[in-house]
Amino acid sequence: MRRSLSAAILLLFAAVSAGAAFAQSPELKGEMSAAKIVVDEDKGEIALSAEKVYPNDMVEYTLKYTNSGSATASGVDLIGPVPAGTVYIEETATDIPGLKPMYSIDQGKTWYKAPVIVEVARKDGTVEKKKADPEMITHVRWSMAGNLDVGEEIMVSYRVHVK
Repeated sequence: MRRSLSAAILLLFAAVSAGAAFAQSPELKGEMSAAKIVVDEDKGEIALSAEKVYPNDMVEYTLKYTNSGSATASGVDLIGPVPAGTVYIEETATDIPGLKPMYSIDQGKTWYKAPVIVEVARKDGTVEKKKADPEMITHVRWSMAGNLDVGEEIMVSYRVHVK
């Protein structure tokens, strides 16, 4: 009896393992790259290595996600930070149908469409609504409206100015 119970458990484990191995699921692989953007004599842009950047340099961050799994992915968010010592450059985030940028001023806790409006308390106690300063932007996020199919990739970018 003991031997047949052990064999049954082993067979059940093998069946569950095999089922899990063949289960379809999305697998997102993301990468983020940075390039220093310079303007040449003909007013064209050139992307260079961002290994060393200096004050007043412009850096473009590119996020690329690929679905290398075996099933369609939904609810995909691409999030890029605005690094300390830099300022987001307005209207540089990829903005295409189905992939609209949103912005955070609180390290990704809440998200806003552009322009980000903040409430500022005046000395007299009243509250004024005004457009957030670009220096307040901490993150940029894109939420895919559709799905990311198997083998498909999505790429977005945004730019910052080095302080």
